Amino acid sequence: MIKEYNWPNGANATAFHGDWFRTGDLGTLAEDGQIKLTGRIKEQINRGGATLSPIDIEDAILQHQTWPKPSSFPCPMTLWAKKSQL
Repeated sequence: MIKEYNWPNGANATAFHGDWFRTGDLGTLAEDGQIKLTGRIKEQINRGGATLSPIDIEDAILQHQTWPKPSSFPCPMTLWAKKSQL
């Protein structure tokens, strides 16, 4: 998915655990290898001074029934701090 951040300095130390990217999602790993998402570490995305709720974004997408299980998460941006990504 992502190998490393180019900016800001020091972001890789908190964003990765070994080769694993820390998405902020919480979950469990079943014996058969399936991952079950159970929540998030932080339930907010800061975008240009506005605080967005990933739950509100996902609920809005569910109204359109395009994606059966949407998942929204923050991505770093130099201009707006973070953007929401599906």
